[in-house]
Amino acid sequence: MYGKEIHLPTTNDVQQAIDDYKADALRRYKEGRLKRGEDVQNGEVVLRAQLPVMSIHALLVNVILQRNPTRECYLEESLTTDALYPYLSPHGFIFKVSHEPLSALPVAEMDADRAFWSKQCGAMLGDWLKPDTSVSNVCEFAEAVYKQKDLSHYTGDREFLTNNFAPKAFSKLRLSIAGLYQWRLMNGAGTADVGRLNQEADFAFRQAYTLCPTSPEVLFRYVDFLTAQHRFDDAILIVRTTLRLTPADDHFYDQYENLMMQLKQEREQSGTAMPGKRIF
Repeated sequence: MYGKEIHLPTTNDVQQAIDDYKADALRRYKEGRLKRGEDVQNGEVVLRAQLPVMSIHALLVNVILQRNPTRECYLEESLTTDALYPYLSPHGFIFKVSHEPLSALPVAEMDADRAFWSKQCGAMLGDWLKPDTSVSNVCEFAEAVYKQKDLSHYTGDREFLTNNFAPKAFSKLRLSIAGLYQWRLMNGAGTADVGRLNQEADFAFRQAYTLCPTSPEVLFRYVDFLTAQHRFDDAILIVRTTLRLTPADDHFYDQYENLMMQLKQEREQSGTAMPGKRIF
């Protein structure tokens, strides 16, 4: 489409990215530093899993950035990869990719992100979901609208609810940005306003969950965020609500039940056990 105006990775670049990842993974394997999701068998790095593939993709994104230094680049996330997070900032539904790592997310960009998604969610779900809306209210809405089909107080777009694709798609897009905020919190916020980052992450997770409360990815990632803060009651409430919305023969139903039991055990233990490291 762009001809000579944009430089994209060649076949040789792809092979180089694969070779570079393999060399790095093999070195970390010998040092006992493989990440979860990576594997080495008989001295060969296995590339079939999600993490290796996305790590190679991240290397190719860097190639694009280096070859096009004057161009703005944007990314719609499919699967998460930590290697790209330092370069990302929210940009509407997707991310803008900076050519250099960002030391912090500017407050103005977080303001713009909140305003943009509040407007989008207001159109789809009704203008009731606010930054201070509780997890319990979110779950009450999800059960009333998605389970009981009670639309007597629903002021959003009813066609959104009946569309098989839209809730999953928009929820995924919002979840990706929530993941960026969470990563910033867990890996050094780079800003004095850590509390603001935490608020934006929580709000984005609640929006993603409300858009599609049956999404396994949203459930597991939001629960991970909540348990990191020892908010076990909210995490249990989220899982319980999703269980009520999920058919018993669903592939994830047993996993949700096991997660519920695990969370209850962790909640009981948290009263006497030493608290874990908090991120805010």
